[in-house]
Amino acid sequence: METKEAYRQKIEAQLKEWAETIEELKKKAEKAVGTLKSDHETEIKTLVDKKNDMQQQLKEFMASSDDAWQIMKKGLENAAEDLKKAFNKARKEFK
Repeated sequence: METKEAYRQKIEAQLKEWAETIEELKKKAEKAVGTLKSDHETEIKTLVDKKNDMQQQLKEFMASSDDAWQIMKKGLENAAEDLKKAFNKARKEFK
């Protein structure tokens, strides 16, 4: 069974990877022009907002009791899935 600490490390690693991807997408967006640039900036803002939301949920998760963390884990998994879908959409649009 996964421990609370192991799960925290897993989520933090994923958040770090997503932050790096956001930076790469920002560089690509800087090279875009016109409507495409605006669309990319909107996508990036969505990703940043979702990542920040997940970071907040992680803080709340870490503050939870040992009994409650398994329940809160589901919320984090849902946020991670939502963010993953947003990244997949953004990657397609940045090609």
